[in-house]
Amino acid sequence: MMKVIFCDVDGVLNNAGTKARSPNGYTGVSDELIRRLKKIVAETGAAIVLSSDWRLTRDDPVHGRDYRYLVRRLRFVGQLKIADHTVDISWRFRGLEIRTYLKEHPQVTEYAVLDDLPFRDFYSCGLLGNLVLTDPKKGLTDADVERAVKILKGERVEPCDSRLFADD
Repeated sequence: MMKVIFCDVDGVLNNAGTKARSPNGYTGVSDELIRRLKKIVAETGAAIVLSSDWRLTRDDPVHGRDYRYLVRRLRFVGQLKIADHTVDISWRFRGLEIRTYLKEHPQVTEYAVLDDLPFRDFYSCGLLGNLVLTDPKKGLTDADVERAVKILKGERVEPCDSRLFADD
């Protein structure tokens, strides 16, 4: 039995007001938002699986500095660690990447998806009842934390509005 948080970074662990910068000058992560993620982990015991594009830089000699910065901030601010990463299929198919992870890890019994983008395949992959769609201007809010905790505890939540994900 395993609980997982599929975690995006941009728009979840940072927001429009984040002043911190990564080593390569991109928007960094917010200590306050990391502490909110920590609250989810503390209340549910869930493992963090990075679904963000930040995972793609971990082996890159230059951009890997940003990935290592993320790992250090999670550990220093929240005593958190990244347990795993989703596979890289395509930036447009994050839902499929998550579904693939779940298929390869049948021990996952509960999961929440923290993301600021309404990827179309979140709908087609049946993830709306597990999705915590953050506002990129705010990042992870207390209300988002509450929703994620309910999802990870197996409580029923209202699925995200499917109209956000439908084809035009």
